[in-house]
Amino acid sequence: MRLLMISPCPYDRLHGGVQVSGQLAWEGIISSTLFEKARLLCYGRTCDVPDSAGFDRSLLSCNRSKLRVIKSAFLLRDPADIILFWHVRMLKLLPFLRPGKVRVALFVHGIECWDRLTGIVGHQLAKVDTVFCASQFSLEKFVRANPGFRPAVTRVVHLGMDAEDSSPAPPEPPPAALIVGRMVISEDYKGHRQLINVWPQVLERTPGVELWIAGTGDLEPELRSLASSRAGKSIRFYGPVSQETKLDLLRRCRCFAMPSPNEGFGLVYLEAMRVGRPCLVHSNGAGKEVIGSAEAGLAVNADNPGELAAALSRLLRPGEEWDRWSCRARELYNSSYTARHFQNRLMNALEESASR
Repeated sequence: MRLLMISPCPYDRLHGGVQVSGQLAWEGIISSTLFEKARLLCYGRTCDVPDSAGFDRSLLSCNRSKLRVIKSAFLLRDPADIILFWHVRMLKLLPFLRPGKVRVALFVHGIECWDRLTGIVGHQLAKVDTVFCASQFSLEKFVRANPGFRPAVTRVVHLGMDAEDSSPAPPEPPPAALIVGRMVISEDYKGHRQLINVWPQVLERTPGVELWIAGTGDLEPELRSLASSRAGKSIRFYGPVSQETKLDLLRRCRCFAMPSPNEGFGLVYLEAMRVGRPCLVHSNGAGKEVIGSAEAGLAVNADNPGELAAALSRLLRPGEEWDRWSCRARELYNSSYTARHFQNRLMNALEESASR
């Protein structure tokens, strides 16, 4: 089987969850015996393929301008049996590929597909016959938003993550809840505001605990002001952090808290679980699906202050309950969410799609 993958550049230094999962997907594809030939067409401004990538660079065509990626798509002559789009916006390239009767697959990540797709993307969606999705939650929202779209195949393919630097370590004092994520006005749903607002209640229940906030964005000044007025020095802002610093914070904290109702999956939950940190997620979101019906943490309605404060206090207390959550988080990551688990799920889904 011959495959063409079209994606935001998986090796872009300015990367997010789509690029991280895209890199694992691509490396799974080129190492699989399922494909006799595979190519990657991508767009990114800071493409940086490491020497350790271990594949023929001629298989990758990365373009730093949208015009060039369109030109590359138009000039492609290699036949493919399946075209895999790793982001819905990349469907704009489909008319330039002249795909004929090849199978067209789309990977749906999250919120970018939860509103009705219109324009060029909406028109090209009709040509997609296979949809893979990072979570059942995201798939259902995508289908509800686009009721006229009926692909031949839909399959949930939970993501995964590399296991490097994942040995467990006991949390350090003071007991802290950590949230990591962009603080931008357009994404004011991740839970920062709710966590800050209830922190005085958490302190009353469990004195001496801290809330750690890592990340930055145009919402940060407002959140800093709110934190100063609510709980003072018990809320710490770290600003933008490196991958190494993020891992250090995850090891030192007692729980990871991101009660967001609008995550399509949430790779950062996996980062927390792989070092044995229980997670606080929203009861109406993909996070609950990821942590396994709250076996690796707690799921709450973040808009209910009492419920949120009580859950945070439980997660911040040492004891047998915390030990069970921590152990289950680590077990769940190792049994379901490594990079290899994700790649195997994706290869099985692609094979199923090709056989239809």
